[in-house]
Amino acid sequence: MLLLALGLVSGGIFWTLDNLGRIPAAYQDSWAVALVGFTLAWSFLALLNRHVTAFMAGTALIGVSLSLLLNVQAIAAWRETLVGLVLITIGLGIIARGLLLRQGGLAR
Repeated sequence: MLLLALGLVSGGIFWTLDNLGRIPAAYQDSWAVALVGFTLAWSFLALLNRHVTAFMAGTALIGVSLSLLLNVQAIAAWRETLVGLVLITIGLGIIARGLLLRQGGLAR
């Protein structure tokens, strides 16, 4: 929970500074990569701790962050890719949950 709170606070500070135009152009492209890394770490830690709800929320956020990454890199607009990527990552999360958490595949 502390990781989520730190992520939300730092994201809010970054978003505010970006709206004020105080973030250099070099960092404006890398925030989406940092968001993808944060959501991957969150999902992995939730998977290791066997928290299914946090893991599934993390997989949904991976889809959102990948959609934003595609938007920042000018590959596709986030409105066009958001629903598809979120559904794909949630589906992969359900498959991973079924394979790893139900069978006891991750030993402590």
